Amino acid sequence: KLFGMEKFSIQDPWERTFLNEWVFYNLCKEFNLISPRYFFLKIYFNGENKGIFNLEENFSKEMIEHNRRRESVIIKFSEERDILSKILYNNHVNTLDSDKIIEFHESKNILKSDILKKEFEYANYNLNAYFENKLELEDVFDIRQWSSFLSIIELTSAYHALKYGNLRLYYNPVTMLIEPIAYDAEINEDL
Repeated sequence: KLFGMEKFSIQDPWERTFLNEWVFYNLCKEFNLISPRYFFLKIYFNGENKGIFNLEENFSKEMIEHNRRRESVIIKFSEERDILSKILYNNHVNTLDSDKIIEFHESKNILKSDILKKEFEYANYNLNAYFENKLELEDVFDIRQWSSFLSIIELTSAYHALKYGNLRLYYNPVTMLIEPIAYDAEINEDL
């Protein structure tokens, strides 16, 4: 582990648009939204100064707990382009194979825990029921969290974070609602 993180990446600052990503994550933290730890450090490799790099935490139990949440499942949508198009433009969403729409991080850990398995099943059921118009938005998603998240995205032009391949969700076992996780804003304009 490094700085209490088991999973992280170290990148050139331009990979995450220099300070823009840092500002985005810090705004999200101000509104109690889940976001990875993200900071800058000077990197030396074999004694040679390589300069300033950013360190970004990856999705893990530690990231969730650092954001003062209970361990639970982290959800993402499949990166298959046709899935999103079908969801957005087809009234027959219930004909989709739900296993191809929703993916879960660290599935091996989910299978090892009875509690995480139940949370996985509940989150999966609720998302699919929402897509099939069987549940209302407020029955599945934490409206306050999503309102804050979308407002920050609008304020910072961080629309890249909403792309289906980047969007990550957290099933909160306390509220039984799905919250957004701030990730990969790729803000290309100065704030």
